[in-house]
Amino acid sequence: MATNLQQYLNDQYQDVKVLYVEEEKLSREKLLRVLKRRFANVYVAIDYVEGFQLYQRYQPDLIICDIKMNQMSGLELINKIRALNVQVQVIATSAYDEHDFFFQSDANKINHFIFKPIDLEQLLHAIQKSVYQIQLEKEPIDDILEMEIRRAERLGQPFSIILMDIDFFNHVNECFGQQAGDTVLHTISTIVQLRIRESDIFARWGGEEFILLTTATDRNGAQELAESIRSIIEDFKFII
Repeated sequence: MATNLQQYLNDQYQDVKVLYVEEEKLSREKLLRVLKRRFANVYVAIDYVEGFQLYQRYQPDLIICDIKMNQMSGLELINKIRALNVQVQVIATSAYDEHDFFFQSDANKINHFIFKPIDLEQLLHAIQKSVYQIQLEKEPIDDILEMEIRRAERLGQPFSIILMDIDFFNHVNECFGQQAGDTVLHTISTIVQLRIRESDIFARWGGEEFILLTTATDRNGAQELAESIRSIIEDFKFII
């Protein structure tokens, strides 16, 4: 196991396959240089059709997609990919500040929003979180947890774990169907990720259970964060 978080992430990037879909040539070439410095396997498409073909062929772990492509909507591409793989990480880019619209209509399908012109630091943070989530699917959570505990000890910082469980989730599946249950899970996941920091680690940990690893956070801070998330979810109007 790597002795620091950044080295660990750099090592894991090599195992992650990326699909990048962008019709604008200059934007595509600029971001492609950034991606190729970090990932060994980057597949590039200039439109929806090519993007879906590449996804079917290579089964990438991470999708970076513009959602205002001319021929077809990037949201349509994301929807088709999500129908095949609900675990794939999706970073959506857009030249238009339509965050509220995307949150209401497709928040359960998009993990991160990056608005153009792209802020490189923001994008790299989103990529880092996506890589973490991908590795949480591939590696035992115990390995990630052990690394974070060692990191907290080395830095002399507190470290907290928040476990989340959705009440009456089976009732949702039984009354409204599994698709509605998946929508609830993805929506809650998005709510939490919008609330936490880039340094926090959030992952699904069972059927309706989630785990949140919070760096530099003591017990009181973790309790406040947990209550904040609980309150937001309680007040949210789910559309299923």
